[in-house]
Amino acid sequence: MITPHQEEQAVHDVLKRLSEAWKSGDAEAMGELFTEDCDYVTFDGTHLRGREENVAMHRMMLGGFFFRGSRLESRGARVRFLNETTALVHSVGALLMRWQKTIPKNRLSINTTVLVRKDGRWLITAFHNCRIRPMGRIAKWLMSR
Repeated sequence: MITPHQEEQAVHDVLKRLSEAWKSGDAEAMGELFTEDCDYVTFDGTHLRGREENVAMHRMMLGGFFFRGSRLESRGARVRFLNETTALVHSVGALLMRWQKTIPKNRLSINTTVLVRKDGRWLITAFHNCRIRPMGRIAKWLMSR
């Protein structure tokens, strides 16, 4: 019998493998971590539908000069199991370009990841990357009214 701790570790392992695949520039290895019908929403709101579209976009990105050698940095991943086959993960992360030593504060995102267990393994079925933008004074003022 698999313990809750083992299940949580298995979810963390998927996220770790995602970062490793990104770092090595392997869009196909990334795609293997997603369901066929996955949804992937990028920081700018681009909605990739399905594994094939997800892999194609990442193959283009990771194969280009700009993203080559970049790394996904993630911290504070909190896993919450919604049921026996669905996990919800929130984490803060950013893309660290090859010439950067630290992540610029304006590049931090909060990521929402939904994983499902299929055939004994966890796969990402939805990923939403949302850039963190603190509210400005005017927005805070408007919300207080």
